[in-house]
Amino acid sequence: MLLVGVLTIYSIRYFQRVMLSIIDENVSSLRSSKEMEIALFDQKKLLANYLLDGDSKWLALSAETKDRFLDWLQKAEATSFTEKEKELVLYISEGYKQYISMYDAVVSLYQAGEVKQAQELALGRMDIALRQIIRNNEELSSLNEMLMSKTQENGVLVITKITWVILLIIFSSVLLGLGVGILLSRSITKPIYQLIVQAKTVSGDDLTQAIEISSRDEIEKLGRHFGVMMSKIEATNKQLEESRRELILSERLAALGQLAAGVAHEVRNPLTSITMRLYSLREQSRSESQEDDVKVIMEEIDRIEKIIQQFLSFARPPQPNVELTNIVEILDGVILFLLPRMSKQNVLVSKEYQEDVSPILVDKSQMRQVFLNLILNAIQAMPDGGELKIATDAIETSSGRFLRVQVSDTGAGFEPSIQEHLFEPFFTTRADGTGLGLSVAYRIVESHGGTIRAQSEKGRGATFTVELPYQRGSWIDAC
Repeated sequence: MLLVGVLTIYSIRYFQRVMLSIIDENVSSLRSSKEMEIALFDQKKLLANYLLDGDSKWLALSAETKDRFLDWLQKAEATSFTEKEKELVLYISEGYKQYISMYDAVVSLYQAGEVKQAQELALGRMDIALRQIIRNNEELSSLNEMLMSKTQENGVLVITKITWVILLIIFSSVLLGLGVGILLSRSITKPIYQLIVQAKTVSGDDLTQAIEISSRDEIEKLGRHFGVMMSKIEATNKQLEESRRELILSERLAALGQLAAGVAHEVRNPLTSITMRLYSLREQSRSESQEDDVKVIMEEIDRIEKIIQQFLSFARPPQPNVELTNIVEILDGVILFLLPRMSKQNVLVSKEYQEDVSPILVDKSQMRQVFLNLILNAIQAMPDGGELKIATDAIETSSGRFLRVQVSDTGAGFEPSIQEHLFEPFFTTRADGTGLGLSVAYRIVESHGGTIRAQSEKGRGATFTVELPYQRGSWIDAC
């Protein structure tokens, strides 16, 4: 019984070491493939931004994503042990070389003034190459998940063998064997089976299920290892999903920006001619009804001009003219400007400014436009009165130090389906809205290297959060 017990313990520990080693290898490879996919989407997004406004800062950021991709590619090569894994990593490496070659060609064409050819190459062969890399990357992820699944199946077989050994020990002695069997069942067999069952669940659709292990021995360490693995995979998946959403929105903004510029130009030319003719008519004698007609036409022309100006602001946002700015002064100026309207609607203002918030490098007029849109939207969401809350503070993240501004209202809020489209051009829930206010705000904040997001619950108001970075090298050089 002592010999069998020693062999049982040795088998469990050996099985644990082997399983941990295999999991470490597959998790590292799986994470490498996820991170490479994130880097690819980031690089495509930055190239789209460069083709949109020609700012060289996007190329500098793109170079950083290239280095990040190559680092994860090296890690993927180091953790590839099967022939299939090595083959997929080789395909990814060769495909990325072709992609970078076309990437450099797109930049060269754009810098040479061949904008159309650069866009055709970026949306044609370069996009096909990118999709092929992503397909190989996804196949590599699937392969690692399959290897992890096989590891779990082998673990079940090992556990089954150990169970039979334990049963032999139980039957070797009526009293002592029964006691040893109960002890092993409670301290080893049951926790291991719980771990295997939950590990199968984790390898499927539910990646967030926690693994609870009651034992406090080496099996608990294995359980914690699985917990860390699931947390990393979940965080990587969330980051990948966020990158995909930002990429889709950036592509839509770029395409619609070009369309808006063309439409505004074509409309403004005949509109100018109409305006000149109307000024001529105003010099001539007219009846009272004709005078009213001309007045209405002039007012409508002014309204069209304002809409065209919004189109142009969306299509060709100016480069930020940054200077050290106190955000609190901008916020107070916007509040003072909108105070008559807030008083009319019984909207109360609550300020929560963090003391000693450092000035930040931003374009004053553009930031005023951002916060004017956000605060005006909050007021419009409370037609029967409510509370407008504005808060500022400085936060530290893994990406650096940021200034955070939050604009909250107590209005009706909006559904999750609406939240997904808030920053898309021409999306509005108001009959008299153009749907460009939040889109312009999004592009301004993005051009400052910041982020803007919205949170809401139906019937419980909404909160818009703007985060602006304190350190941006290109801005400091520009100043």
